Amino acid sequence: MPKKPLPILIGGDFNIMRNSREKNNDRFSDRWPFLFSVVIDNFDLMKLNMTDRQFTWVNSLPHPTYEKLDMALMTAEWEFKYPLVTVHALDRGISNHTPLLLTLEHQPSRE
Repeated sequence: MPKKPLPILIGGDFNIMRNSREKNNDRFSDRWPFLFSVVIDNFDLMKLNMTDRQFTWVNSLPHPTYEKLDMALMTAEWEFKYPLVTVHALDRGISNHTPLLLTLEHQPSRE
């Protein structure tokens, strides 16, 4: 009997965007995002939707650049086990990155 895949969640500062909508200006190259997307797709990962904020990083220039670099990725098995999972953006404080808070509610197994 084949082993069932484990639920997997990966989160943090990936320091890369997947598309130009994850940046507030047009200085965007699709070379690295393409490779990042290939890895995400090959491992069948899905991005958890984040509430409260569009971007998670900002530089300190007079005309700041905003980017979405921090995120959480999950497998379908994780979503099946924790269907009520959410990711909330918290206050950056003095950091240039937005801390993320993952909350979940475990539901009884549907198996």
